[in-house]
Amino acid sequence: REASELAKYLGYPMIMDHPDFWTRFELESSVNASIQKLRQRPLDDGEDHNEDNYEDEKGEIKALKDLDTSQQDKTLKIRGAMISMAMVSIALGFSCCENLLYVFIYNENSLRREFMVLIFRMLFPIHPICAAIQSIGVVRRDIQNDSRFELGQILFPAVLLHGTFDWIVMFVGEFCNFPSVAVVLAFLFVLAALAFYYKLSQEQRQQLEDKDKQNSSTFL
Repeated sequence: REASELAKYLGYPMIMDHPDFWTRFELESSVNASIQKLRQRPLDDGEDHNEDNYEDEKGEIKALKDLDTSQQDKTLKIRGAMISMAMVSIALGFSCCENLLYVFIYNENSLRREFMVLIFRMLFPIHPICAAIQSIGVVRRDIQNDSRFELGQILFPAVLLHGTFDWIVMFVGEFCNFPSVAVVLAFLFVLAALAFYYKLSQEQRQQLEDKDKQNSSTFL
C-alpha cells in the first residue's frame, strides 16, 4: 500500500507541470526565457539564411509577446483545487491499470467473475479517495506553507485508510470467508472515508478563501 500511495504522490507533479497549472509568474518567466532563446538561436547549417527564416522567428516572438497571461492569476482556493484534481487524476489512471490486472489476470478466467470483480472495484474507488486525502496535506504544505507537513504526514492517512480497506476485504472476505459481511463493511468504510475527506476539504477551503480575502484587502 505504501508503494501505491507513494506512486500517486510522485506522479501528480507530472500533471502540475502543464502550463495550464502554472502561476502567472511561472508562465511569464517561461515566455521570457523562450523569447531570449529565439533571439539568441543561430540558424542551423542546413537552414537557408534568408528573410523567411527571420520572419518566422519574428512571428514566433510576436506570438509569445502577445500571449495573454492574465488568466493565470489564480486564487489560493483554485490552486488547491488544481492540486486535488491532479492527484485524483493520477489515482484514476493507476486504478484503471490495476483494474485491468485484477479483471483479466488475477482471477479464474470466468466471465462472471471478471464482471463481479469489475463491479466491486467500481463501487469502491479507494485509490481516488486516498489521493484526495493526500492532496489535503500537499495543499497545506505547498499552498498554506505549513512546514510541519512533510512526506510522512502527507502519506500516512492515505496508507492507513488503504491498508484498513484491504484488511477488511482480505481478512473478513477471504480468510474468514464472510464475503457479504466484507462488502457491507467495505461500503461503510468508503462512506466514512468520503465523509472524512469532505470535512477536511471544507475546512481547508474555508481557510484558503479567508486567505484570499486577506490578500485582496492587502492589495486594495
